[in-house]
Amino acid sequence: MSHTAETVTNPTDVVDVGDRIVRREDGGLVTGKAQYTDDYSAPGMLYAAILRSQYAYAKISSVDTSLAEAHEDVVAVYTAQDVEASGVLGEVLSPVGLLNPGPDSPVSIRTELFKPFRPMLAKDIVRYTGEGIAVVVATDRYSAYDALDLIDVKYESLKGVTGISASTDTNAPQLHEGAPGNISYDWENGNKKDVEVAFSNSDHVVELDLVLPRLIPNAIEPRVALADYSPSSGKLSIKLSSQGAFGHRNYFSKSLGIPLHKVHVTVPAVGGGFGSKSKFYAGELLCAWCSVQLGLPVKWQNTRSEAHITDAQGRSHATKAKIAFNKDGTFTALEAHTYLDIGAYVSTKAPLQTGGYGVLLSGLYKIPAVFVRMTGVFTNSAPVDAYRGAGRPEAAFVVERLVYLAAKKLGMDPVEIRRKNFVPKDEFPYKTPIIAEYDCGDYEAALDLALKTIDYEGLRKEQISLRNEGRYIGIGLCSFIERSGGGTETAKLRIHPTGAITAYVGSADCGQGHQTPFTQLISQGTGVQFKDIEIVAGDSEILPSGTGSFGSRTGSMAGSALLRCTEQVVEKGEKIAAHILDTTTSNISFENSTFHATDSPDDSVTFAEVAAAAYGNNLPDGVESGFEITTVYENNKKAWPYGTHIAVVEVDVETGEVKLKRYVGVDDVGTILNPMIVEGQIVGGIVQGIGQALFEQAVYDNSGNLVSGTLQDYAMPRAMHLPDIETDHIVTPTPSNLLGTKGAGESGTIGSPASIANAVSDALESFGVSHIDLPITDEKVWQSISEATSS
Repeated sequence: MSHTAETVTNPTDVVDVGDRIVRREDGGLVTGKAQYTDDYSAPGMLYAAILRSQYAYAKISSVDTSLAEAHEDVVAVYTAQDVEASGVLGEVLSPVGLLNPGPDSPVSIRTELFKPFRPMLAKDIVRYTGEGIAVVVATDRYSAYDALDLIDVKYESLKGVTGISASTDTNAPQLHEGAPGNISYDWENGNKKDVEVAFSNSDHVVELDLVLPRLIPNAIEPRVALADYSPSSGKLSIKLSSQGAFGHRNYFSKSLGIPLHKVHVTVPAVGGGFGSKSKFYAGELLCAWCSVQLGLPVKWQNTRSEAHITDAQGRSHATKAKIAFNKDGTFTALEAHTYLDIGAYVSTKAPLQTGGYGVLLSGLYKIPAVFVRMTGVFTNSAPVDAYRGAGRPEAAFVVERLVYLAAKKLGMDPVEIRRKNFVPKDEFPYKTPIIAEYDCGDYEAALDLALKTIDYEGLRKEQISLRNEGRYIGIGLCSFIERSGGGTETAKLRIHPTGAITAYVGSADCGQGHQTPFTQLISQGTGVQFKDIEIVAGDSEILPSGTGSFGSRTGSMAGSALLRCTEQVVEKGEKIAAHILDTTTSNISFENSTFHATDSPDDSVTFAEVAAAAYGNNLPDGVESGFEITTVYENNKKAWPYGTHIAVVEVDVETGEVKLKRYVGVDDVGTILNPMIVEGQIVGGIVQGIGQALFEQAVYDNSGNLVSGTLQDYAMPRAMHLPDIETDHIVTPTPSNLLGTKGAGESGTIGSPASIANAVSDALESFGVSHIDLPITDEKVWQSISEATSS
């Protein structure tokens, strides 16, 4: 990455936003000293294990738990009847109010969202392999799992549906009453008539049918919870691996009927989330419910194989799309109809990925007319929800594959067709036909930097030379946009009498490294040394409210809340300093951790001295004793990060093997709080996108069983598959938040699938291969070449 600033490890002095500070949290993580949820225990702790359905669709005839109950180490065995008898809702909740398009949404509704009841434990019917039927609580983890084998479940197997085409077949069984045709929702965005007129008046149209595979999140730490209910106080304390302590607090309160102030959620170190740990599941809820029933602490952890069949999966789209354009390459219209496989139930935020998808189908381009229809369908499979990118990678893939095909149709360089259609930098804010309002940017600058970094012209010459030798390299571009930020976030700064600071943040860290840039932000604003600032997050009792870490929002939202806190800290400090120096507040300036009297610079008082005075008795009128500032930052404006990524591949046409030779990503994420953190986020996202492009796919057989249920069967990229990823950036600060930062957590996953797919198509252009569905495996490439050459 092209940064010249010195990299600093464990700084002791004051630091600034933009400094390259090594992540302060890494010491504990890499030495094994960090404590994850499963590292915790409690006196008298029990262990829960969940019996999961072996069938994707079946009636439950009977459940016999007698042998399991007789196991000497088993404390209790519960089924759906026990959940019902306890009087709780018994439902894995989804916030329906958030999921339906609101009155101000650009989305129009053909079929309103249908959200069926999703039970904590299945009672009469199971709808996907892995759905819970019973839970065992035992004195140790191994006995709990052993006892699962003693439960006898009688099933009556039913014919289910696996995949979008099976679900939408006219003869398909209906999985839920209230969802005819297995349709959960059917929404539209854009003006259909404008699109039809534009298509009829355009010189050219290219069409594309594509399928995006279902993906399985694989955080290094599976989901885990430790619940401890106190019958005497009526308080539920629960530790869990989560992307949002406050959201889960609300979930447990409503689901279990426990007052909100009696639920305490803490989030220890989290081994990755990628969206999957922002969802509500039955496992954590059952763990808490068991603790309530028994009045003892209970721990539950998903195994890796359980995670593959229960964690909210991602993507799984089938799309028919087309783009219209004129002879000079000017885009005139784009239309798409996408079916989204949402699985057996509506997961926590499932339709939100539809919103993230539909509003981005204009890409970085001035397309006068855009229309998209989005149809969510039920299948007998694990629920699908927002996974890193949440609709944005899917939208970029559709748009950028169409752009590739349009350029090919015209014999135009893919760079030039992009230049011709980019939104110019002097036309922001820019409102698209699908009601997205882009904030700012310089799309050509990002493209130019990526081209220069990879030596695009030189690569094109090398491509021609190698083809003469029988070698096939391809160069693929993806110019993309994403949406981030918005909502509310809470922060608090506690200034200690020594001048040290403890910061409390509502958004939990799940591996991104938030502590470091937050510390930089506070140090710059207050002049307090890096080592004297502590960040505390992931605790529902430290603040009145909070949101969470997802949607590339934490830097812009929690960062803005902290910035506002630092400003208010300085404001209070100026009042106290003026009182100490016997002057007016307007005569006080603050610089280098010192308050000065402007008309007498030698008269000064340090930040630490002001902090000590804040806890004394000699304070100015109207200033309360103590030094603590809490801020709720609310902002519904979105930021729009974007970038251009370029992939270079070589395809062995004899075997179909695809080798990724180079990868360059240039992003505009707005103001960069810490370049090292941003680089890590973007590179990590790129690697996940490489997985989607070349390796990863959740495969279900015709009976609804997950074939790729372990890491032996679910392929993921390894170090040997990756080149040295080159990243760089341009900066156009967004006006949509206080910091100007746009978010960097998901850019990599958006740019890489389409750039790699375009590169493979470019490599195989002479064979007549224009599209291969993801993942682009060796077998698919070989078959595509064989079919194209034989025809």
